[in-house]
Amino acid sequence: MSRMTGLAFITEQFVEGEGGPPPLPGDEYIVFGLPDSNPQFKPDRRLKNIKQNSVYFQTVAKPPEVAARWACSLESHLFLEFDPEDISVAGKRYNPPNPRGISGGAAFCVVGETLRLVGIMTADYKDHRTIVGVRMSEVIAIAENIVKQ
Repeated sequence: MSRMTGLAFITEQFVEGEGGPPPLPGDEYIVFGLPDSNPQFKPDRRLKNIKQNSVYFQTVAKPPEVAARWACSLESHLFLEFDPEDISVAGKRYNPPNPRGISGGAAFCVVGETLRLVGIMTADYKDHRTIVGVRMSEVIAIAENIVKQ
């Protein structure tokens, strides 16, 4: 437990729980992750450490038909827009990192002036300009089931 000393955890008020509303098209999200792109990380063999730059971007929810295409429920999954041809930083076109490394990254929904942790990213579908995540209510249910065993 000493490894966790000094860490700050997100409190429950900033985490989506059961019964959160399903994402609506146009809802805004911020996704964080550690991209799987060679220029984004550098191994330091001498220090036995890897220096890696995290990435984040703002996006929106995809229409419900996208979830239906994969026979997934919006109650358990997030389907977010990721179009590498339409990414800009400070008004200039930006070549984003490979989204594959975003798996395991956090997805936050913008609620007023607050970010709420709503999912953990799991996959990207380049053909459909879509990244997919598991909603926190599912992650919490899985964790509770593991703890009960």
